[in-house]
Amino acid sequence: MAAPPFAPYSLPEANDPALAHIHPGLRHLAVPIAEVLLDPANVNTHPPEQQEVLKSMLREFGQRLPLVTRASTGILEAGEGRLVAGRALGWRYIAVLPCEDDALAATRFALGDNRSAALAVIDEDRLTEQLLALHEQGVDLQGIGWTSEEIGVLLDGDGEAELPEPEH
Repeated sequence: MAAPPFAPYSLPEANDPALAHIHPGLRHLAVPIAEVLLDPANVNTHPPEQQEVLKSMLREFGQRLPLVTRASTGILEAGEGRLVAGRALGWRYIAVLPCEDDALAATRFALGDNRSAALAVIDEDRLTEQLLALHEQGVDLQGIGWTSEEIGVLLDGDGEAELPEPEH
């Protein structure tokens, strides 16, 4: 039996306080989070470590990037980790950009989005400099996904280096 056609999202009132976590520039894209459909063919998984970082970042910064769905089906093309994290935080709404993609374009976009992130290369010198600067300011680096051990590896290659105490 074929799936029923996708019905457009039900939209919240513009001044709904449940939109407060969504960046003001994205609020016009808000839809009920329960109505966003996961892609059963998504090739990425979202382990607990990633979910903890995403939840921490969403709690601190709110939603700054829209999810992407296929307009005709409501199936997610990009942003599954953020969707799962938003649901875990109890969000009622999330910003979604529905695109008029056919099945081929939707799959290509989803795979390309996942792959482009995986192909990024970190400049470890810049990363170390920025992480140490944040640490000096007393910033919780675990909240953005960096453990002391990982920073120790950046500092000396074996994870044995201790982070310097902040000067504050």
